[in-house]
Amino acid sequence: MKKNILKPLTIMEQYSHLKQTFDWLKCTAKCGELKVIGQISPTTISSTYTFTLNYRLQSRPRVRIIEPKLEKPGGRNPPHLFSDGSLCLYYPKHYEWKPTMLIGETIIPWTSLWLFYYEVWLATGTWFGKGVHPTSNKKRDHTPLKTKAFRTIRPGRFS
Repeated sequence: MKKNILKPLTIMEQYSHLKQTFDWLKCTAKCGELKVIGQISPTTISSTYTFTLNYRLQSRPRVRIIEPKLEKPGGRNPPHLFSDGSLCLYYPKHYEWKPTMLIGETIIPWTSLWLFYYEVWLATGTWFGKGVHPTSNKKRDHTPLKTKAFRTIRPGRFS
């Protein structure tokens, strides 16, 4: 009996889906790399953030916030950032994101959710997004971003 093994989506499949779903994103796909730049607001009263997303097959999508710069209250970096400054949107060891998944249905909404938790963190000093910080081995109550909490948050508009 054959196992049904899904193949990773190609860069062009990811590109096509993003262009059809989020026509406001500026996307390029060449030399095996997908590059995206866009703006996103996690709620209707939030700031609008400019982000970049870079993705190559066999690599994780890397999302960075370009403007406004992420604040560092008291000199502390926001939680859930990788050492290269990209957002930690999921815990790689738990395979919450796979290259068989559409970036437009996972990474883009997770970026909005990360920014929502970031804004709450700025206001309260507490990161309510849970998860595991990428720079430590300290485990917290790990809840994947595709939870009931995610579905109840209604991001404002994707600018």
